This record gives sequence, C-alpha cells and structure tokens, in this order.
Amino acid sequence: MVEQRDVVSTQGTARLPTIDADAHVVETERTWEYMDASDDQFRPALGAPSQADGRPRWVVDGQQRGFGAPTRPAGQMEQRQRVSGRIIVAPEESAQMVNIETRLRHMDDVGVDIQVLHTSFFIRPVTERPEVEVALCRSYNRWLADVTRPSRG
Repeated sequence: MVEQRDVVSTQGTARLPTIDADAHVVETERTWEYMDASDDQFRPALGAPSQADGRPRWVVDGQQRGFGAPTRPAGQMEQRQRVSGRIIVAPEESAQMVNIETRLRHMDDVGVDIQVLHTSFFIRPVTERPEVEVALCRSYNRWLADVTRPSRG
C-alpha cells in the first residue's frame, strides 16, 4: 500500500487516491450458490484437510484445488503482518465479502480509496474441462456482483 500524497503540477495541487491493486477475496460456500441449476454438478465442495497445512481444499471436478478453506488458522495472518510490516489483517466478514460495509470501513481504516479485487481461487487452473470452468466463472462473477452491489461503486 502506498501512502496518499499531494502531486504538484502546472495545473495546481491534487491528492491522488491510494489504490490496492491486489485486494484478495476469500471464496466461501456462498460463492458457488450462484450456479445455474444445470451446473450444480460442478459445484466445488470443501474436502479433507491437506497434509501440507491441515486446511481443507476445494474439490473441483474430482481434484483438490485452491488455497484452502475460507478461514485461516488463528494467528497466521497476524504473523504475516508482523513479518511484512504491512497491514494485511482484515475482519473475516470483510475478507469473505459477507459484509461490504465492513470492507469499506476497513479500507478507510487503512487509507485505501480503491481496491482491485483479486480471486485467490483462480490463481491456478482449477479444471481442464471448459464447461466446469465456465460454470465456476459465472457463479463467481454473479456472487461478486451481488455482494459488492451495496458499495455503490
């Protein structure tokens, strides 16, 4: 995150907005509730905890995918924040897009004017079948449009 600064030009002084260009969104079971009924067969489910970190992974098309469960082990994000020296801990309802007003308040608290939302789920390929990919993307887009609607842009 970059501190907001005044920029001086021949036209005067302007305050530039602070943009968080990597604002992650944590997918939950609700993310997949926006699937068409005909695509319900492709709905991801949380599987057994992984041996790597003990967190369940999303199961998509019979394969474990994604970074894990909608919640993180207690203290994990706080530790990352201490190491990075950046404010990265957000209220869970904000990270999971459960309450957009909470997310907007958190943005105000950390001095962010605009967020470019980034999915964690689709960072890596989740399936080789186009029909599954399309169903997942449609659900994700519908979910994100619905949960961000109260932000009024």
